[in-house]
Amino acid sequence: FMGRMVARWFGLLFERWAAPGLEGCLARARRHIETLPPADFAGLDVSLLKVEPVDVLTATVDENGPAEAYRRIAVFMAEQDIERSGEPMRVSYLADNGIARIHAQVPVERVQAQAAAGVRWGRSPGGWAAVAVHHGPGATIALTREKLDAWLAAHEYRVLPLIWEQYVTDPEEAAGSEQLIRLYAALAEAPGG
Repeated sequence: FMGRMVARWFGLLFERWAAPGLEGCLARARRHIETLPPADFAGLDVSLLKVEPVDVLTATVDENGPAEAYRRIAVFMAEQDIERSGEPMRVSYLADNGIARIHAQVPVERVQAQAAAGVRWGRSPGGWAAVAVHHGPGATIALTREKLDAWLAAHEYRVLPLIWEQYVTDPEEAAGSEQLIRLYAALAEAPGG
């Protein structure tokens, strides 16, 4: 009997002492949650990396799509006997109203050859980037991009209008769920800077 009375008495005192502090914590948590983006980025593993630019062959993606741009690069590489030195990339330069231009890029060792037929020499993007990995068909990559954008917003990173994808597995050889694509978002400044 006495134990229950003491517990009730402490319960009343605890409510008077702790409730105002708990309500303040809950209000701060609620305000923070309301500032988070609506997209869910649970399960997304993001790394912050300093990416070194490399030599690439690049072709602008036009109305014929990226496959045609990669085909032009492949033909040029075959004609010039140039070997690939890394995974192909799709680089998107953004504008306020959406994507301004897209380039297909293939890392190579630079050789003395004049680029032609819509293919030119260039450098891949570089600098600090947030990197996430997409597992699955390329058709669902937009969901991973949304999660990465939400992660960046929640962690208050400022980004540049530049994103790129690196195709670790060949989309034509990998089954849909086995495709592996790295997504990069260029950061405006070094992490912690």
